[in-house]
Amino acid sequence: MSLWTSGSAGSWAGLTVSSLMMANGSPGAVLGLLDPDSDLRDELEETGVGVVSLLHWRHRDLAEAFGGTAPAPGGAFRSGTWVETEFGRRLADAPTWAGVRLTSLTEIGWSVLATCEIVSLEVGDDSDPLVHRHGRYER
Repeated sequence: MSLWTSGSAGSWAGLTVSSLMMANGSPGAVLGLLDPDSDLRDELEETGVGVVSLLHWRHRDLAEAFGGTAPAPGGAFRSGTWVETEFGRRLADAPTWAGVRLTSLTEIGWSVLATCEIVSLEVGDDSDPLVHRHGRYER
């Protein structure tokens, strides 16, 4: 499970994304299926950059808040601790994250395929990933 964030001062958006693929290459790419009506889609298109963080088991409540399936009084960004980067806000305790540059948005099915070039990548210990299968989180 991943969390995609984008935006600039005063206008932030994030979305939990489970449909994600990494493509090796030079440069590498990350592809994600986004809700076409999401604020994230709009911010990503406007700024052209974003952050993709891989979530861990401890982030399941945060995933629910950004997925719109749990209450988030004051907004989902009030959960967690955030670090400002040139790509937007990133979750401070997510050990693996990528700073990405949007290359295309393509409508596909009921989603929008966001294709992004990986500009910056930090790989950490992902020994306890948050897995979402058949509508449930698994360890």
